[in-house]
Amino acid sequence: MNVLDRFKNLFDGLDRVHGMFEVDKDLSSRQEKVQGKAVTMKAPVTIDLFQKHVSGEQGLGLVPIRDDQKCMFGALDVDDYTLDLLALNAEIQDKGMPLVVCRTKSGGAHCYLFMTEPLRADIMRNKLQEFAEGLGYPKIEIFPKQRKIKPNDIGSWINIPYFDAVSGDFNRFGYDAKGTPMMDLSVFVDYAEKHRITPGDLKDVKIEPKVVPFGDGPPCLQHLATNGFPEGTRNTGLLNMGVYAMKKYGDDWETALDDMNRKYMDPPLGSGETQQIIKSLTRKEYSYTCEQAPLCNFCHKQACFGKKYGIGGGSDGGDLETMLGELRKSYSTDLHGDEIQEEECIWFIDVDGVELQLTTFELFNQDKFRTKCAERLRKLPLKVRPQRWDALLKEKVENAGLVHFDPETGTYGHIVAALKEFCTRFGEAETRDDIMTGKVWTNEEGVMHFRHEYLWKFLLKAGIYRPRDDGKQLHVILKRLGAEKKQLMINRSQNLNKQVWALKEYAVPERDDEVPEAKRPTRPY
Repeated sequence: MNVLDRFKNLFDGLDRVHGMFEVDKDLSSRQEKVQGKAVTMKAPVTIDLFQKHVSGEQGLGLVPIRDDQKCMFGALDVDDYTLDLLALNAEIQDKGMPLVVCRTKSGGAHCYLFMTEPLRADIMRNKLQEFAEGLGYPKIEIFPKQRKIKPNDIGSWINIPYFDAVSGDFNRFGYDAKGTPMMDLSVFVDYAEKHRITPGDLKDVKIEPKVVPFGDGPPCLQHLATNGFPEGTRNTGLLNMGVYAMKKYGDDWETALDDMNRKYMDPPLGSGETQQIIKSLTRKEYSYTCEQAPLCNFCHKQACFGKKYGIGGGSDGGDLETMLGELRKSYSTDLHGDEIQEEECIWFIDVDGVELQLTTFELFNQDKFRTKCAERLRKLPLKVRPQRWDALLKEKVENAGLVHFDPETGTYGHIVAALKEFCTRFGEAETRDDIMTGKVWTNEEGVMHFRHEYLWKFLLKAGIYRPRDDGKQLHVILKRLGAEKKQLMINRSQNLNKQVWALKEYAVPERDDEVPEAKRPTRPY
Protein backbone atom coordinates (compact mmCIF):
# COMPACT_ATOMS: atom_id res chain seq x y z
CA MET A 1 0.00 0.00 0.00
CA ASN A 2 1.43 3.38 -0.98
CA VAL A 3 1.86 6.33 1.38
CA LEU A 4 -1.24 8.19 0.18
CA ASP A 5 -3.48 5.16 0.75
CA ARG A 6 -2.01 4.71 4.25
CA PHE A 7 -2.55 8.45 4.94
CA LYS A 8 -6.19 8.04 3.89
CA ASN A 9 -6.60 5.03 6.18
CA LEU A 10 -5.40 7.05 9.18
CA PHE A 11 -8.21 9.56 8.57
CA ASP A 12 -10.96 7.04 7.91
CA GLY A 13 -14.14 8.99 8.71
CA LEU A 14 -17.57 9.72 7.24
CA ASP A 15 -17.23 8.67 3.61
CA ARG A 16 -20.13 10.67 2.12
CA VAL A 17 -19.15 14.20 3.21
CA HIS A 18 -15.99 16.25 3.09
CA GLY A 19 -14.99 19.84 3.73
CA MET A 20 -13.00 22.52 1.96
CA PHE A 21 -11.57 25.77 3.30
CA GLU A 22 -11.12 28.60 0.82
CA VAL A 23 -8.59 31.05 2.25
CA ASP A 24 -9.26 34.80 2.00
CA LYS A 25 -5.69 35.96 1.42
CA ASP A 26 -6.53 39.65 1.90
CA LEU A 27 -8.10 39.17 5.35
CA SER A 28 -5.61 36.53 6.43
CA SER A 29 -2.67 38.81 5.77
CA ARG A 30 -4.01 41.23 8.41
CA GLN A 31 -5.00 38.77 11.15
CA GLU A 32 -3.38 35.98 13.16
CA LYS A 33 -6.14 33.48 12.39
CA VAL A 34 -6.35 32.54 8.72
CA GLN A 35 -9.66 33.83 7.37
CA GLY A 36 -11.74 32.21 4.67
CA LYS A 37 -14.89 30.30 3.79
CA ALA A 38 -15.63 26.79 5.01
CA VAL A 39 -17.68 24.73 2.55
CA THR A 40 -19.12 21.27 3.20
CA MET A 41 -19.62 19.04 0.16
CA LYS A 42 -22.09 16.16 0.20
CA ALA A 43 -19.90 13.96 -1.97
CA PRO A 44 -17.80 10.78 -1.50
CA VAL A 45 -14.34 10.94 0.03
CA THR A 46 -11.96 9.64 -2.62
CA ILE A 47 -8.23 9.09 -2.90
CA ASP A 48 -8.24 11.86 -5.53
CA LEU A 49 -9.25 14.36 -2.83
CA PHE A 50 -6.24 13.31 -0.75
CA GLN A 51 -3.99 13.72 -3.79
CA LYS A 52 -5.32 17.24 -4.37
CA HIS A 53 -4.80 18.00 -0.67
CA VAL A 54 -1.14 17.01 -0.44
CA SER A 55 -0.39 18.64 -3.82
CA GLY A 56 -1.83 21.95 -2.61
CA GLU A 57 -4.64 22.05 -5.18
CA GLN A 58 -7.55 21.86 -2.73
CA GLY A 59 -7.57 21.50 1.07
CA LEU A 60 -9.48 18.63 2.64
CA GLY A 61 -11.51 18.43 5.83
CA LEU A 62 -12.92 15.18 7.20
CA VAL A 63 -15.68 14.20 9.64
CA PRO A 64 -14.34 11.68 12.21
CA ILE A 65 -17.67 10.06 13.13
CA ARG A 66 -18.85 7.42 10.66
CA ASP A 67 -22.35 6.16 9.93
CA ASP A 68 -21.74 3.24 12.29
CA GLN A 69 -21.33 5.83 15.12
CA LYS A 70 -17.63 4.92 15.47
CA CYS A 71 -14.33 6.67 14.81
CA MET A 72 -10.86 5.70 13.69
CA PHE A 73 -9.47 9.11 14.62
CA GLY A 74 -10.31 12.10 16.77
CA ALA A 75 -8.63 15.38 17.66
CA LEU A 76 -8.30 18.26 20.09
CA ASP A 77 -8.38 21.67 18.40
CA VAL A 78 -6.21 24.01 20.48
CA ASP A 79 -7.28 27.29 18.89
CA ASP A 80 -4.55 29.43 20.51
CA TYR A 81 -2.26 31.23 18.10
CA THR A 82 0.25 32.26 20.78
CA LEU A 83 0.72 28.59 21.61
CA ASP A 84 4.16 27.14 22.26
CA LEU A 85 3.75 24.00 20.17
CA LEU A 86 6.95 22.38 21.40
CA ALA A 87 5.96 22.94 25.04
CA LEU A 88 2.51 21.46 24.36
CA ASN A 89 4.05 18.46 22.62
CA ALA A 90 6.46 17.93 25.51
CA GLU A 91 3.61 18.07 28.04
CA ILE A 92 1.64 15.51 26.04
CA GLN A 93 4.63 13.16 26.00
CA ASP A 94 5.33 13.67 29.73
CA LYS A 95 1.72 12.81 30.63
CA GLY A 96 1.63 9.74 28.41
CA MET A 97 -1.16 10.89 26.14
CA PRO A 98 -1.32 8.93 22.85
CA LEU A 99 -1.70 12.09 20.78
CA VAL A 100 0.13 13.25 17.66
CA VAL A 101 0.56 17.04 17.56
CA CYS A 102 0.20 18.82 14.22
CA ARG A 103 0.51 22.52 13.48
CA THR A 104 -2.65 24.14 12.04
CA LYS A 105 -2.73 26.65 9.17
CA SER A 106 -2.99 29.51 11.73
CA GLY A 107 -0.34 28.31 14.18
CA GLY A 108 -2.56 26.47 16.67
CA ALA A 109 -2.50 22.72 17.25
CA HIS A 110 -4.55 19.72 16.22
CA CYS A 111 -3.73 16.87 18.58
CA TYR A 112 -4.78 13.64 16.85
CA LEU A 113 -5.76 10.34 18.41
CA PHE A 114 -5.47 7.39 16.00
CA MET A 115 -7.11 4.03 16.69
CA THR A 116 -6.19 0.49 15.62
CA GLU A 117 -9.89 -0.36 15.35
CA PRO A 118 -13.14 1.63 15.38
CA LEU A 119 -14.15 3.18 18.72
CA ARG A 120 -17.59 4.47 19.65
CA ALA A 121 -17.76 8.23 19.11
CA ASP A 122 -19.16 8.97 22.58
CA ILE A 123 -16.31 7.03 24.21
CA MET A 124 -13.73 8.87 22.10
CA ARG A 125 -15.25 12.25 22.98
CA ASN A 126 -15.16 11.41 26.71
CA LYS A 127 -11.52 10.34 26.55
CA LEU A 128 -10.49 13.38 24.51
CA GLN A 129 -12.32 15.60 27.01
CA GLU A 130 -10.23 13.98 29.75
CA PHE A 131 -7.07 14.80 27.78
CA ALA A 132 -8.23 18.38 27.20
CA GLU A 133 -8.79 18.91 30.93
CA GLY A 134 -5.42 17.34 31.64
CA LEU A 135 -3.77 19.92 29.39
CA GLY A 136 -5.68 22.80 30.96
CA TYR A 137 -8.01 23.37 27.99
CA PRO A 138 -11.40 22.10 29.22
CA LYS A 139 -13.44 24.16 26.73
CA ILE A 140 -11.58 23.57 23.46
CA GLU A 141 -13.23 21.98 20.44
CA ILE A 142 -13.22 18.21 20.32
CA PHE A 143 -13.60 16.12 17.18
CA PRO A 144 -15.79 14.19 16.68
CA LYS A 145 -18.20 16.95 17.66
CA GLN A 146 -21.17 14.60 17.47
CA ARG A 147 -21.77 11.59 19.69
CA LYS A 148 -24.25 10.17 17.18
CA ILE A 149 -25.35 11.03 13.66
CA LYS A 150 -28.32 10.09 11.51
CA PRO A 151 -28.22 9.16 7.81
CA ASN A 152 -29.06 12.73 6.73
CA ASP A 153 -26.60 14.41 9.14
CA ILE A 154 -23.42 15.92 7.75
CA GLY A 155 -21.29 16.04 10.91
CA SER A 156 -18.46 18.52 11.55
CA TRP A 157 -15.16 18.28 9.75
CA ILE A 158 -11.60 19.14 10.73
CA ASN A 159 -8.84 20.21 8.34
CA ILE A 160 -6.30 17.42 8.07
CA PRO A 161 -2.54 18.12 8.07
CA TYR A 162 0.00 18.05 5.22
CA PHE A 163 -1.77 20.39 2.82
CA ASP A 164 0.65 21.19 -0.04
CA ALA A 165 3.17 18.72 1.40
CA VAL A 166 4.46 17.84 -2.07
CA SER A 167 5.91 21.33 -2.53
CA GLY A 168 8.03 21.04 0.60
CA ASP A 169 7.07 24.61 1.53
CA PHE A 170 4.13 24.10 3.89
CA ASN A 171 3.23 24.74 7.54
CA ARG A 172 0.70 22.05 8.49
CA PHE A 173 3.04 19.34 9.66
CA GLY A 174 3.33 17.02 12.65
CA TYR A 175 5.90 16.71 15.44
CA ASP A 176 7.45 13.50 16.69
CA ALA A 177 7.88 12.66 20.38
CA LYS A 178 11.10 14.70 20.58
CA GLY A 179 9.49 17.77 19.02
CA THR A 180 11.18 17.36 15.65
CA PRO A 181 9.01 18.57 12.74
CA MET A 182 8.10 15.71 10.38
CA MET A 183 8.37 17.47 7.04
CA ASP A 184 8.02 14.29 4.99
CA LEU A 185 4.53 12.77 4.65
CA SER A 186 5.88 9.22 4.75
CA VAL A 187 7.66 9.93 8.05
CA PHE A 188 4.43 11.24 9.54
CA VAL A 189 2.45 8.22 8.32
CA ASP A 190 5.03 5.80 9.80
CA TYR A 191 4.96 7.68 13.11
CA ALA A 192 1.16 7.95 13.29
CA GLU A 193 0.67 4.26 12.48
CA LYS A 194 3.10 3.26 15.24
CA HIS A 195 1.22 5.47 17.72
CA ARG A 196 -2.23 4.07 17.01
CA ILE A 197 -3.80 2.66 20.15
CA THR A 198 -6.27 -0.12 20.87
CA PRO A 199 -9.57 0.65 22.64
CA GLY A 200 -8.41 -1.44 25.61
CA ASP A 201 -5.11 0.41 26.00
CA LEU A 202 -6.86 3.77 25.60
CA LYS A 203 -9.22 2.88 28.43
CA ASP A 204 -6.22 2.28 30.70
CA VAL A 205 -4.80 5.80 30.06
CA LYS A 206 -5.80 7.92 33.06
CA ILE A 207 -5.14 11.67 33.06
CA GLU A 208 -5.88 13.94 36.00
CA PRO A 209 -7.36 17.40 35.32
CA LYS A 210 -4.80 20.16 35.28
CA VAL A 211 -5.36 22.78 37.95
CA VAL A 212 -5.20 26.14 36.21
CA PRO A 213 -5.65 29.63 37.64
CA PHE A 214 -9.10 31.15 37.10
CA GLY A 215 -10.44 27.80 35.88
CA ASP A 216 -13.95 28.93 36.86
CA GLY A 217 -13.45 32.41 35.40
CA PRO A 218 -12.76 34.07 32.04
CA PRO A 219 -10.46 32.07 29.72
CA CYS A 220 -8.51 35.27 28.97
CA LEU A 221 -7.49 35.63 32.62
CA GLN A 222 -6.66 31.95 32.69
CA HIS A 223 -4.30 32.37 29.75
CA LEU A 224 -2.71 35.58 30.99
CA ALA A 225 -2.17 34.30 34.52
CA THR A 226 -0.50 31.19 33.11
CA ASN A 227 1.64 32.86 30.46
CA GLY A 228 2.17 36.31 31.96
CA PHE A 229 0.72 39.77 31.40
CA PRO A 230 2.43 41.82 28.66
CA GLU A 231 4.29 44.92 29.74
CA GLY A 232 1.98 47.86 30.27
CA THR A 233 -1.14 45.75 30.93
CA ARG A 234 -0.73 44.89 34.63
CA ASN A 235 -3.15 47.56 35.85
CA THR A 236 -5.87 46.41 33.45
CA GLY A 237 -5.11 42.82 34.38
CA LEU A 238 -5.39 43.41 38.12
CA LEU A 239 -8.60 45.41 37.66
CA ASN A 240 -10.20 42.42 35.93
CA MET A 241 -8.84 40.07 38.55
CA GLY A 242 -10.61 42.32 41.03
CA VAL A 243 -13.91 41.84 39.17
CA TYR A 244 -13.34 38.09 39.38
CA ALA A 245 -12.44 38.27 43.09
CA MET A 246 -15.59 40.27 43.91
CA LYS A 247 -17.74 37.67 42.15
CA LYS A 248 -16.08 34.70 43.83
CA TYR A 249 -14.88 35.77 47.28
CA GLY A 250 -17.52 38.25 48.42
CA ASP A 251 -16.38 40.24 51.46
CA ASP A 252 -12.89 38.70 51.29
CA TRP A 253 -12.24 39.90 47.77
CA GLU A 254 -9.60 42.50 48.69
CA THR A 255 -7.44 39.90 50.43
CA ALA A 256 -7.84 37.55 47.49
CA LEU A 257 -6.87 40.32 45.04
CA ASP A 258 -3.73 41.10 47.04
CA ASP A 259 -2.75 37.42 46.82
CA MET A 260 -3.38 37.41 43.04
CA ASN A 261 -1.17 40.49 42.61
CA ARG A 262 1.75 38.78 44.32
CA LYS A 263 1.19 35.47 42.55
CA TYR A 264 0.49 36.47 38.96
CA MET A 265 2.06 39.90 38.38
CA ASP A 266 5.74 40.08 37.58
CA PRO A 267 6.71 42.26 39.27
CA PRO A 268 3.66 42.83 41.52
CA LEU A 269 2.04 46.24 41.44
CA GLY A 270 2.98 48.53 44.30
CA SER A 271 0.71 49.12 47.26
CA GLY A 272 -0.39 52.54 45.99
CA GLU A 273 -1.45 51.22 42.57
CA THR A 274 -3.23 48.26 44.13
CA GLN A 275 -5.17 50.48 46.54
CA GLN A 276 -6.18 52.78 43.68
CA ILE A 277 -7.63 49.78 41.79
CA ILE A 278 -9.47 48.64 44.94
CA LYS A 279 -10.96 52.14 45.37
CA SER A 280 -12.10 52.18 41.74
CA LEU A 281 -13.78 48.81 42.13
CA THR A 282 -15.46 49.92 45.36
CA ARG A 283 -16.83 53.18 43.94
CA LYS A 284 -18.71 51.63 40.98
CA GLU A 285 -19.81 48.27 39.70
CA TYR A 286 -17.27 47.07 37.14
CA SER A 287 -17.64 44.37 34.50
CA TYR A 288 -14.83 42.60 32.73
CA THR A 289 -13.21 44.90 30.16
CA CYS A 290 -13.49 42.32 27.39
CA GLU A 291 -12.88 44.80 24.57
CA GLN A 292 -9.57 46.09 25.97
CA ALA A 293 -6.09 44.65 25.64
CA PRO A 294 -4.79 42.31 26.78
CA LEU A 295 -8.12 40.52 27.46
CA CYS A 296 -9.51 40.98 23.96
CA ASN A 297 -6.52 39.16 22.48
CA PHE A 298 -7.47 35.93 24.28
CA CYS A 299 -11.25 36.22 24.39
CA HIS A 300 -13.43 33.11 24.14
CA LYS A 301 -16.96 34.37 24.74
CA GLN A 302 -18.75 31.08 24.35
CA ALA A 303 -16.56 29.38 26.95
CA CYS A 304 -16.68 32.44 29.22
CA PHE A 305 -20.48 32.40 29.36
CA GLY A 306 -20.33 28.87 30.72
CA LYS A 307 -17.96 29.77 33.57
CA LYS A 308 -19.39 30.27 37.03
CA TYR A 309 -17.51 33.57 37.42
CA GLY A 310 -17.29 34.47 33.73
CA ILE A 311 -19.36 37.03 31.85
CA GLY A 312 -22.36 34.69 31.95
CA GLY A 313 -22.09 34.21 35.68
CA GLY A 314 -23.29 30.63 35.36
CA SER A 315 -26.74 31.96 34.52
CA ASP A 316 -28.63 33.91 31.85
CA GLY A 317 -27.84 31.49 29.10
CA GLY A 318 -24.59 29.93 30.22
CA ASP A 319 -26.25 26.56 29.83
CA LEU A 320 -27.48 27.27 26.31
CA GLU A 321 -24.36 29.02 25.08
CA THR A 322 -22.01 26.24 26.13
CA MET A 323 -24.24 23.72 24.34
CA LEU A 324 -24.13 25.54 20.99
CA GLY A 325 -21.48 24.49 18.52
CA GLU A 326 -20.69 25.12 14.88
CA LEU A 327 -23.40 26.47 12.55
CA ARG A 328 -23.58 25.62 8.84
CA LYS A 329 -25.99 26.78 6.11
CA SER A 330 -27.02 24.80 3.06
CA TYR A 331 -26.92 26.25 -0.42
CA SER A 332 -27.70 24.83 -3.86
CA THR A 333 -26.36 25.62 -7.30
CA ASP A 334 -28.10 25.36 -10.63
CA LEU A 335 -26.73 23.43 -13.57
CA HIS A 336 -24.51 26.40 -14.47
CA GLY A 337 -22.95 26.48 -11.01
CA ASP A 338 -24.73 29.66 -9.88
CA GLU A 339 -26.18 29.77 -6.38
CA ILE A 340 -29.96 29.39 -6.22
CA GLN A 341 -31.15 32.17 -3.95
CA GLU A 342 -34.78 31.05 -4.12
CA GLU A 343 -34.12 27.62 -2.57
CA GLU A 344 -35.22 27.19 1.03
CA CYS A 345 -32.08 26.69 3.07
CA ILE A 346 -31.43 24.25 5.91
CA TRP A 347 -29.32 25.18 8.92
CA PHE A 348 -27.14 22.58 10.64
CA ILE A 349 -26.02 23.27 14.21
CA ASP A 350 -24.25 21.11 16.77
CA VAL A 351 -25.97 21.16 20.15
CA ASP A 352 -24.31 19.26 22.97
CA GLY A 353 -22.74 16.75 20.59
CA VAL A 354 -25.88 16.20 18.47
CA GLU A 355 -26.55 17.72 15.05
CA LEU A 356 -29.87 19.51 14.57
CA GLN A 357 -31.33 20.43 11.20
CA LEU A 358 -33.50 23.55 11.30
CA THR A 359 -35.43 25.85 9.04
CA THR A 360 -34.58 29.54 9.20
CA PHE A 361 -37.70 30.19 11.28
CA GLU A 362 -36.78 27.44 13.76
CA LEU A 363 -33.25 28.81 14.15
CA PHE A 364 -34.19 32.44 14.73
CA ASN A 365 -37.19 31.75 16.98
CA GLN A 366 -35.73 30.87 20.37
CA ASP A 367 -38.86 29.01 21.53
CA LYS A 368 -38.91 26.88 18.36
CA PHE A 369 -35.20 26.20 18.78
CA ARG A 370 -35.65 25.05 22.38
CA THR A 371 -38.55 22.84 21.27
CA LYS A 372 -36.26 21.17 18.73
CA CYS A 373 -33.69 20.59 21.47
CA ALA A 374 -36.32 18.98 23.65
CA GLU A 375 -37.50 16.74 20.79
CA ARG A 376 -34.08 15.59 19.62
CA LEU A 377 -31.90 15.85 22.74
CA ARG A 378 -34.53 15.44 25.47
CA LYS A 379 -33.01 18.56 27.02
CA LEU A 380 -34.53 22.01 27.47
CA PRO A 381 -31.84 24.73 27.55
CA LEU A 382 -32.37 27.76 29.75
CA LYS A 383 -33.90 30.66 27.88
CA VAL A 384 -31.75 33.77 27.37
CA ARG A 385 -32.76 37.40 26.99
CA PRO A 386 -33.82 38.33 23.41
CA GLN A 387 -30.86 40.72 23.05
CA ARG A 388 -28.44 37.97 24.05
CA TRP A 389 -30.08 35.48 21.69
CA ASP A 390 -29.72 37.97 18.82
CA ALA A 391 -26.07 38.55 19.67
CA LEU A 392 -25.44 34.81 19.83
CA LEU A 393 -27.01 34.19 16.44
CA LYS A 394 -25.23 37.18 14.90
CA GLU A 395 -21.87 35.69 15.82
CA LYS A 396 -22.88 32.21 14.66
CA VAL A 397 -24.43 33.30 11.36
CA GLU A 398 -21.53 35.58 10.41
CA ASN A 399 -19.11 32.69 10.93
CA ALA A 400 -21.34 29.95 9.53
CA GLY A 401 -19.87 27.38 7.20
CA LEU A 402 -21.57 26.33 3.97
CA VAL A 403 -22.99 22.95 2.97
CA HIS A 404 -23.25 22.43 -0.77
CA PHE A 405 -26.29 20.56 -2.14
CA ASP A 406 -26.14 19.22 -5.70
CA PRO A 407 -28.59 20.61 -8.30
CA GLU A 408 -30.53 17.32 -8.19
CA THR A 409 -31.45 17.94 -4.55
CA GLY A 410 -33.99 20.46 -3.35
CA THR A 411 -36.91 22.02 -5.18
CA TYR A 412 -34.83 23.21 -8.16
CA GLY A 413 -33.54 19.73 -9.00
CA HIS A 414 -36.96 18.16 -8.60
CA ILE A 415 -38.58 20.76 -10.87
CA VAL A 416 -35.94 20.14 -13.55
CA ALA A 417 -36.68 16.40 -13.41
CA ALA A 418 -40.45 16.96 -13.35
CA LEU A 419 -40.29 19.46 -16.24
CA LYS A 420 -38.40 16.92 -18.36
CA GLU A 421 -41.04 14.32 -17.52
CA PHE A 422 -43.89 16.76 -18.24
CA CYS A 423 -42.50 17.76 -21.64
CA THR A 424 -41.82 14.13 -22.54
CA ARG A 425 -45.19 12.77 -21.43
CA PHE A 426 -47.32 15.55 -22.92
CA GLY A 427 -45.12 16.60 -25.83
CA GLU A 428 -47.16 14.99 -28.61
CA ALA A 429 -49.17 18.15 -29.49
CA GLU A 430 -49.67 18.32 -33.27
CA THR A 431 -51.08 21.85 -33.41
CA ARG A 432 -51.22 24.92 -31.23
CA ASP A 433 -54.82 24.09 -30.34
CA ASP A 434 -53.57 21.06 -28.38
CA ILE A 435 -51.91 23.42 -25.87
CA MET A 436 -55.40 24.11 -24.49
CA THR A 437 -55.80 20.40 -23.64
CA GLY A 438 -52.63 20.33 -21.53
CA LYS A 439 -50.16 19.20 -24.19
CA VAL A 440 -46.77 20.70 -25.08
CA TRP A 441 -46.42 22.11 -28.60
CA THR A 442 -42.99 22.55 -30.20
CA ASN A 443 -42.52 24.95 -33.10
CA GLU A 444 -40.06 24.68 -36.00
CA GLU A 445 -37.33 26.46 -33.99
CA GLY A 446 -37.51 23.80 -31.27
CA VAL A 447 -39.21 26.06 -28.73
CA MET A 448 -41.71 24.24 -26.51
CA HIS A 449 -44.94 26.00 -25.49
CA PHE A 450 -47.22 25.02 -22.63
CA ARG A 451 -49.77 26.52 -20.28
CA HIS A 452 -48.71 27.27 -16.72
CA GLU A 453 -51.87 25.79 -15.17
CA TYR A 454 -51.19 22.31 -16.58
CA LEU A 455 -47.57 22.26 -15.40
CA TRP A 456 -48.73 23.47 -11.98
CA LYS A 457 -51.30 20.64 -11.71
CA PHE A 458 -48.58 18.17 -12.71
CA LEU A 459 -46.22 19.45 -9.99
CA LEU A 460 -49.00 19.33 -7.40
CA LYS A 461 -49.73 15.71 -8.31
CA ALA A 462 -46.00 14.89 -8.08
CA GLY A 463 -45.94 16.37 -4.57
CA ILE A 464 -43.33 19.00 -5.36
CA TYR A 465 -45.72 21.77 -4.45
CA ARG A 466 -48.79 21.95 -2.24
CA PRO A 467 -52.10 23.65 -3.08
CA ARG A 468 -51.41 26.44 -0.61
CA ASP A 469 -48.08 27.35 -2.26
CA ASP A 470 -48.25 30.56 -4.30
CA GLY A 471 -46.15 29.47 -7.27
CA LYS A 472 -43.74 32.40 -7.19
CA GLN A 473 -40.74 30.10 -6.77
CA LEU A 474 -41.77 28.13 -9.87
CA HIS A 475 -41.78 31.32 -11.95
CA VAL A 476 -38.27 32.18 -10.80
CA ILE A 477 -36.90 28.69 -11.50
CA LEU A 478 -38.48 28.52 -14.96
CA LYS A 479 -36.90 31.86 -15.83
CA ARG A 480 -33.57 30.56 -14.50
CA LEU A 481 -33.94 27.66 -16.94
CA GLY A 482 -34.42 30.12 -19.80
CA ALA A 483 -38.20 29.99 -20.10
CA GLU A 484 -40.14 33.11 -21.11
CA LYS A 485 -43.79 34.05 -20.70
CA LYS A 486 -45.36 35.25 -23.92
CA GLN A 487 -48.68 35.73 -25.66
CA LEU A 488 -49.29 33.05 -28.29
CA MET A 489 -51.99 33.08 -30.96
CA ILE A 490 -53.56 29.65 -30.48
CA ASN A 491 -56.30 29.88 -33.10
CA ARG A 492 -56.48 32.90 -35.39
CA SER A 493 -59.96 32.15 -36.71
CA GLN A 494 -61.32 32.08 -33.16
CA ASN A 495 -59.06 34.97 -32.12
CA LEU A 496 -57.81 32.74 -29.30
CA ASN A 497 -54.70 34.39 -27.82
CA LYS A 498 -53.31 32.93 -24.58
CA GLN A 499 -50.33 33.45 -22.29
CA VAL A 500 -47.93 30.49 -22.35
CA TRP A 501 -44.45 29.49 -21.26
CA ALA A 502 -41.89 29.24 -24.09
CA LEU A 503 -38.84 27.10 -23.41
CA LYS A 504 -36.12 26.04 -25.81
CA GLU A 505 -35.53 22.30 -25.73
CA TYR A 506 -31.83 22.67 -25.00
CA ALA A 507 -32.66 24.72 -21.88
CA VAL A 508 -33.98 21.54 -20.28
CA PRO A 509 -30.89 19.57 -19.17
CA GLU A 510 -30.25 16.31 -20.98
CA ARG A 511 -30.80 13.35 -18.67
CA ASP A 512 -30.86 9.56 -18.93
CA ASP A 513 -33.66 8.02 -20.96
CA GLU A 514 -35.28 6.88 -17.72
CA VAL A 515 -36.84 9.99 -16.17
CA PRO A 516 -36.33 10.14 -12.39
CA GLU A 517 -39.44 10.09 -10.27
CA ALA A 518 -40.35 13.59 -9.11
CA LYS A 519 -40.57 13.78 -5.36
CA ARG A 520 -40.95 16.59 -2.88
CA PRO A 521 -37.60 17.43 -1.20
CA THR A 522 -37.17 15.99 2.26
CA ARG A 523 -37.90 18.54 4.98
CA PRO A 524 -35.59 18.87 8.00
CA TYR A 525 -36.88 16.84 10.91
